[in-house]
Amino acid sequence: MRGTERISSNALFNLLEVGSDLVLRQRVGKRLRPAMKRLGWVGPRAMRIPADRGHAAGSSGYWRPPSRPPQPEVHVERDVETGLSDDLPAALEQVTRLGLKKLAKILRTPVDVNDGNLLRSQVTAAGIAINAQLRADEQRLKAKVQGDVLGRLLAAIEKEKQRRKQEDGEEGVPVLVSPSDDIQKG
Repeated sequence: MRGTERISSNALFNLLEVGSDLVLRQRVGKRLRPAMKRLGWVGPRAMRIPADRGHAAGSSGYWRPPSRPPQPEVHVERDVETGLSDDLPAALEQVTRLGLKKLAKILRTPVDVNDGNLLRSQVTAAGIAINAQLRADEQRLKAKVQGDVLGRLLAAIEKEKQRRKQEDGEEGVPVLVSPSDDIQKG
């Protein structure tokens, strides 16, 4: 009814074969509430639930959004390959390019505040695009920082070691020099 699945508490008691004893129904009803919540049902609450003859009767019950229809089982007739094939990277790139084109198309559509579905799609598409760009920028920055600074730092350390060896040979006393001086020069 109105896009929701509904079931009355009385129908549940009948399915569970609970007798007409009110005390027993109350006990079962208290134990039924958490089980129904775990299964995605909301309630119990007063609502109209269509009866057998089509009229809506007021009663207490549970409701939930409609569940997906059962999916057919897929039978696999041969073994599934466990290794990666050579065409997967190309297929992934093709799907990525198609997805980017769809995102761009959604984002180019003029904003219509009266069309909730379009507006939601545009906001989601913008979030996806921004998130992807942030990840790409982060990876690019990590690669630049690691490759750029690490190489200069290793070169500066090696240069400092060479200089200390020369000074130790001339004076016999080690001299401490900050490696930051060489890094700034490089």
